[in-house]
Amino acid sequence: MHIANVFLVALCFLSGIHSVQASEAAWFTILKPDGSPFKNTSLYIYDGDIKFKANGKQYPYGDVAKGKHYYLGEAVTDEHGNFGIKVQNYTQRSLLLVMGSVYYAVKIEKSDSLGHSPSQDHIRYVEWKDDSRRVKANHIYNWRKNSVVTIPLSADPLPAKTVERLVLKAYYASKLSPNMPWLEHEKIDALFKPLRTLTYSYALRNDVHRAMTCDHLTLRAYAATYLGRYGVAESVPFLIDALSDESAHVGANYKYAGMATTRHRANLALKDLVGEDFGFQWNAPLDERKTAINQWKYWMAERDVFINMMRRYMADNELNNYDFYRVHMNKEKTEWGASLTENPPSMGAPALTIDRKTHKIRLIKGR
Repeated sequence: MHIANVFLVALCFLSGIHSVQASEAAWFTILKPDGSPFKNTSLYIYDGDIKFKANGKQYPYGDVAKGKHYYLGEAVTDEHGNFGIKVQNYTQRSLLLVMGSVYYAVKIEKSDSLGHSPSQDHIRYVEWKDDSRRVKANHIYNWRKNSVVTIPLSADPLPAKTVERLVLKAYYASKLSPNMPWLEHEKIDALFKPLRTLTYSYALRNDVHRAMTCDHLTLRAYAATYLGRYGVAESVPFLIDALSDESAHVGANYKYAGMATTRHRANLALKDLVGEDFGFQWNAPLDERKTAINQWKYWMAERDVFINMMRRYMADNELNNYDFYRVHMNKEKTEWGASLTENPPSMGAPALTIDRKTHKIRLIKGR
């Protein structure tokens, strides 16, 4: 009996500690677009009061982000995607949570109403309808009392319910490539011949990337094929974006009438450039194409995490004069490999490999 009483007292004491800890932070679970959790992931916390453009590249993820004026801190999820934030320690009204280079940031607001009324005890979170960016519901989370009120769009609020944490969900950004200046018309004419004939020139690299988003359909298609042969690591987001290109060559002499040549060529280019194939077909139904595109984005998200690890290694080993030329996964899917290059490129640059499980990095010296 005495032992049981001691155990009961100890249990109450530990429960009290847990209660105090819970009251000091707002607790969340964050999910990927497919509903699986972000396991053991570093979440960057940004100042959400700053107006960012709705472009995934406006939220850098990696060591470069930590030097930005809008970077506030970091939270790390557990294996179930759970994490806590002491929101009362931030003076900002809104916080942005950034999970990686291919996701829209998730925004939470210290507010207890749809009218954005400030609150130190509540978090307002907007849930979207899938990846449409249309509002599905608002959730008002009282993190001190562990309760949430859900307010569906155009409907009355649901009764408050007790929760251990608020569930957040991330979505893939619709655009992965960085914003670049519009391609001048005189450059469009100048690019036609080298891109059509696949004539390599290092000086064309930035203009070819710009050509991927220009308003000339044929040049976009030529640029995609050119990048499949001569592209670099930073070409990948432009090609993934091009998989969503809805333009078609109408009336042209193609095997299939109205062929969507840009996205067709972008898919071939990606396979040539990085050696992966996620089953994308240019003429498949839209839902099937979106599934394949999301697989490409997931692949790029992992790639960028490992690039960031390799950048830290390069900084620690006096390799800062190199940049990434091409990055790919080996056939066994056990490691990432990166060939490096100087600017401009030269022969004999080193390469790196990194194990996907152990994160051990190996340097392969060049000539």
